[in-house]
Amino acid sequence: SYTTQVVDIPNINDGVAAYEIIGTTEQGNTLSVQLLAADPDGNGSPVFTWQKSSDNGQSWAIAGTGSQLVIDSSLQGHKIRVSVNYVDGEDFDESYTTQVVDVPALSLDDYGNSSGSSGNLEVNDSNSGNLEVTGDHDWFNIVLEKSNTYEFIVTGKSLTDTYLRLYDSSGNLIAFNDDYANTLNSKISDFSAATSGHYYLDVGAYNDLYTGTYDVFANEIISEPSGFSLEDGYGKINAKAAFEKHYNIDLPTVTLPGDDQWALNSINIAAVWEPNGSFLGATGRGTTVAVIDTGIDYNHNEFQGKVVGGYDFVDNDNIADDLNNHGTHVAAIIAGNNDGFGITGVAFDANIMPIKVLGADGTGFTSDIIEGIYYAVNSEIKVDVINLSLGGGQNSTAMQNAIRYATDRDVVVVMAAGNNGGSLPISPAINAINNGLAVGAVNQDGNLTSFSNQAGTLLDYVTAPGDSITSAITGNRYATYSGTSMAAPFVSGVASLLSGYDSGLTAEQIENLLTSTAGNSISSNTSQNTNNYDGLTNTRSLITLETINNFSNDDLTNPLIGIFGGDATSRKQNASKISSQQGSALSDFDYFEVLDPLTNNFASLAFDSDTESDRLSTLNELLSNNYFESFEIDQKWSIA
Repeated sequence: SYTTQVVDIPNINDGVAAYEIIGTTEQGNTLSVQLLAADPDGNGSPVFTWQKSSDNGQSWAIAGTGSQLVIDSSLQGHKIRVSVNYVDGEDFDESYTTQVVDVPALSLDDYGNSSGSSGNLEVNDSNSGNLEVTGDHDWFNIVLEKSNTYEFIVTGKSLTDTYLRLYDSSGNLIAFNDDYANTLNSKISDFSAATSGHYYLDVGAYNDLYTGTYDVFANEIISEPSGFSLEDGYGKINAKAAFEKHYNIDLPTVTLPGDDQWALNSINIAAVWEPNGSFLGATGRGTTVAVIDTGIDYNHNEFQGKVVGGYDFVDNDNIADDLNNHGTHVAAIIAGNNDGFGITGVAFDANIMPIKVLGADGTGFTSDIIEGIYYAVNSEIKVDVINLSLGGGQNSTAMQNAIRYATDRDVVVVMAAGNNGGSLPISPAINAINNGLAVGAVNQDGNLTSFSNQAGTLLDYVTAPGDSITSAITGNRYATYSGTSMAAPFVSGVASLLSGYDSGLTAEQIENLLTSTAGNSISSNTSQNTNNYDGLTNTRSLITLETINNFSNDDLTNPLIGIFGGDATSRKQNASKISSQQGSALSDFDYFEVLDPLTNNFASLAFDSDTESDRLSTLNELLSNNYFESFEIDQKWSIA
């Protein structure tokens, strides 16, 4: 007998299992993976990865894992396939890709042109839309009150020439407009509703020739109260009159000597400092003003013994050092020491909390500013007043919410109106329509300066000295600046005095005292500004499930601000999920930070710039799954 050598006969891969997708692709339905043909060597334990493509199969992203996939709005208009991977019974690594199925796209038309298919618009609010094809008309249902007066505005974004119509509940045309104010935008002004009920705004294009995106606004026109001017609002603040009204007392007029004291004298501040009978005098002792700006010079003589807390959101450290001079100048107007040297602040015994959100070039981002507002309001050190001597372009919902958050907690928010010489304050001061105070600048004669933005509409707008104001700058020096940035801290100082003398005053009460005792001094010498900047209709466009189709991937520049929805519990849960990177959509981000960890209202997010991704699909998924209520692009702001 004889035994030959041993030879190994390799395993032969006899094939691969085949799978198919079953189910219908309508929204809300569930797709499943089904075995179509078995692997002769054994099917192993397959891993299913669902993939989606928004570019006709040129690139694929992960849509989910497991044997099933629920069709939601984030998959509309996508192609879907499944990648199957497993090890068969003879240890061969196998892979298989199923057939491709198409998920129908959402209807192209965002809003219909009838009462049954219209969008909705609230009074004193806005909406966005898109005329997708020529001849498209978008209707918006709005409820109006009898005899109230309204204006309706459409401003084109990519839509070049708008046309606006207004219909009653029966479909009768009752008003229309093509162009207004030498623009191609449309405005129906001074409309008085004959009856209370439903009306319909019809947004279209001139002669139905154009397509594109737009914003539509509805505002109620309220008659100006006595003493209010569309130029300088309620006028220049008067500290003496505010205290006299609140305490029902008469204070003597006190004038500080020297021409360089004109600004303090013009607001009658010295009368408030001095004790008089039962009135003990107000100097701001025990109060704190948060100056959200470029930081301060900690070593300046004007701030010795009065700096508390603070943070640098530009460099993320605890030292809010000023590399620009602006924040130091503003803070000293509020609370510079009364030491017989340099200057004296309006509330010279108040403390300053420096919060740095603007860099050496005087610019910063929405996310840092609202983070600074929440820091001040939620600080263990009680903050009485927030000063915002800064401004930006378009209004921000995140900023609106932050200012409302502060006001609701009885922190007075004082905002510079801006130096555009325009007919309305810039953001954030335009928010004084609902919360806080907007401040314009007057000169030594009490007239509105040529650079100051006007009130323009009914809001809590006052004025204060802002022309050639001398105050502290870094290096223990002093300089003379002009701007509404200089006017705002005079108002912050008086608000601090009122809060310090009566800690029971609410933010609304302090604002009412300042507006009701201000003096309107419009004269023929007041600058007549012609700049037509419109802060109300320049609202920052929100990215929501309703408006996301108005944006492209190129619009979604980094970073973004995400606005959480829901109650406090759900906001906290969603923030926690995203922080721990749960969910496939989050793989597209390389940065995520909750801006207000105590309340979880906002987060800053940035897409991974090194990764090609469908950013719109990612945001759509986060909105559809109720992680966020909306997004907006993080804007750049600057000193005002």
